Amino acid sequence: MPILINFSHPLSPETKQQIFQSIADVEIRAVVVQINHDLSMASQISKIVDSTALSGDEWRNDLYVIMPGYAPAATVLLAAIAGRHGRLPFLVALRPVPGATPMRYELADAVDLEAFSKQQNLYQTAVNDGREDATADYSEYSESKDREEIASFCQDKVREVEKKSGELSAIDYKKSYIAGYMEKTAQLEQERPKKIN
Repeated sequence: MPILINFSHPLSPETKQQIFQSIADVEIRAVVVQINHDLSMASQISKIVDSTALSGDEWRNDLYVIMPGYAPAATVLLAAIAGRHGRLPFLVALRPVPGATPMRYELADAVDLEAFSKQQNLYQTAVNDGREDATADYSEYSESKDREEIASFCQDKVREVEKKSGELSAIDYKKSYIAGYMEKTAQLEQERPKKIN
């Protein structure tokens, strides 16, 4: 079963239901993050990750995280999780509910950080190679001669998932589209002639 580790605010029942419906039927584990600025952050983060009590098998599951609000701790924590998990996790982003008193949070987005990182790598590789199809919009290749082929492949990938799972949520649609994008762009990268300096 996928696991969601919450390193941030406690989740309300409503937020948990949003996560179950929009992302996955995950097991939620809450972990408190408190940083002592007089001690090594890396050693503290390592102990915090230990406190998740994930087994070896559980580290191989899909892993979702809600990060703490303190950016330096979140950065080191992400590095620790990626090292133990073998890939970047899925990031679950929350936002305050407008006008809610007391303040409460709702699901804003979910990002596959590993796929996002690879997309960025593909874009930067295109820039470094000086290719004309490199554009600032890595997710669209909007000026690329491959745009229509990539878009068509991604739509086919989404339809393939819909046939198996039924109508997709917005987040599942995005994940399926990203999977198609990654598969097709990797194929095009292999087929494309390398630039010779």
